[in-house]
Amino acid sequence: MAVSGDTAVVGAHLNDDDGPDSGSAYIFRRSGAVWSQEAKLTAGELAFYDRFGCSVAVSGDTAVVGADGEWSGGGGFGTPAGSAYVFVIPTAGGTGDLDIVDSSAPCGGSVSVPVRIQDAPNMVNALGFEVTYDPAILTYTGFVKGTLVDNFDDPVGDFDVNPYSSGAIRIGGYRSLDGIASGAGGVLVYLKFDIAAVCDSSVLEIAALTDDIGSWTATSGRFTPGSVTVCDGDVNGDGDITPADALCAFEKYMTICPTSCGIKCADVCGDVNGDGDTTPADALCIFNKYLGKPSCLD
Repeated sequence: MAVSGDTAVVGAHLNDDDGPDSGSAYIFRRSGAVWSQEAKLTAGELAFYDRFGCSVAVSGDTAVVGADGEWSGGGGFGTPAGSAYVFVIPTAGGTGDLDIVDSSAPCGGSVSVPVRIQDAPNMVNALGFEVTYDPAILTYTGFVKGTLVDNFDDPVGDFDVNPYSSGAIRIGGYRSLDGIASGAGGVLVYLKFDIAAVCDSSVLEIAALTDDIGSWTATSGRFTPGSVTVCDGDVNGDGDITPADALCAFEKYMTICPTSCGIKCADVCGDVNGDGDTTPADALCIFNKYLGKPSCLD
């Protein structure tokens, strides 16, 4: 589990939603003394033994979920490469009934953009709309359902996303029984994109609302390139790379907080190998650098 302010991300890496031990993660928000679930995250694809949620981190409106059994990065037979997934957690944004949340991530990386409903004006059993974007900057790669449509499944419903033309996605769903209640709010879907190596700001627009949301208002969102935080191995900031820095990175992985460096886990810059998460591999890399051995910091 990871906590930042009033937001918590809880990993459930043995969850079987997308296959045995595929994993999932849950986002909770605190209002006063009460924590409420806001979203359920998965990798969005059939993923046997990916263990999505084996590690989680959150800072502000950005959550990172690790999947140490994921194979797409290579690694060879018997050695999954693992992956890290970045999600933007909705905060304050547009005022539309249907709203795309602003997002930011580094050029050359990836981003998950939330589309949310805010105080649904009426009951929704069928919905459809389109999202347009600049395909020179963003390449659509998939989606993850939000909690509002978790029950839009066969045999009484369905929910799907289709990139029907370059720079345009069509999103639709139906539910014959209980759908989305009037007054409901939350994430409808996370749209996943790869970002061009050279990129600029880009607007994502909502259009062609139909069926039960045909009369709703909609607000666009903006993708803005963000910077990459480079972790140099000097975790405690004392000007030297020593075993104490390796220990601090390992404590972040183990969620021993605050760390022996006197730094909150959320503020530890321990991802020295740049794989999107702080793991024992990062601690070893830092320790090897201190010893003068080959290291990812070389």
